Parts: sequence; structure tokens; C-alpha cells
Amino acid sequence: MFGQEHVERYREPTARHATDWQGTTVLLLTPTGRNTDAKRTTPLIYQRHGDDYLVVASHGGGDPPGWLLNLQDDPNVAVQVKAEDHIVRARAATARKSPSCGAS
Repeated sequence: MFGQEHVERYREPTARHATDWQGTTVLLLTPTGRNTDAKRTTPLIYQRHGDDYLVVASHGGGDPPGWLLNLQDDPNVAVQVKAEDHIVRARAATARKSPSCGAS
């Protein structure tokens, strides 16, 4: 189950089977198209980090996925996690230096 089929099944009232995929969790990301102003929804694997939803912009080593380019143009985006809809502001993750815990 991929792409639009996954989006449609995710939005069904009994969508539990679409929110968990092969041992991972999936959300729906709906950015605004940078050239068309169209809303296109993409199912993405995510992880939680505190209150944040983390997704990876990977396209099999090729060009960046279109949804990433759209987020760079307009970071305000709709996210659906299970039955909950959110409007969030996307941002790139930043590296955090871990505190050292060793002796000198």
C-alpha cells in the first residue's frame, strides 16, 4: 500500500491498519505546492521527539522529494496523526552536541 491508496485508507474511520506500517508509525503531511498552491498529501514514517514529529526527507538517494521543496517555500503545513489534525510549522532539525560524561 503506497501513495494515494495509503492516504485514502488512513483517512477511513477504521484507519488503525494504515497508521502503523511494517512496525513503524505513519502520519499524513499536506504542504502547499510552491508552484501550484495545490494541497497534496504524502504518508510519511515518523518518530516523536518530545512534542515534535520527525520525518526524514529521503527519496532513495535521488533528488529531494517535492514535499520538502514545498516546505522550504512555505513551512506552514497540515499534519494528520491518526485521527488528530494539526497545523504546524516545519523546520530543519539541528545537530545537538551531547554533553560529555567522561573523565579527563
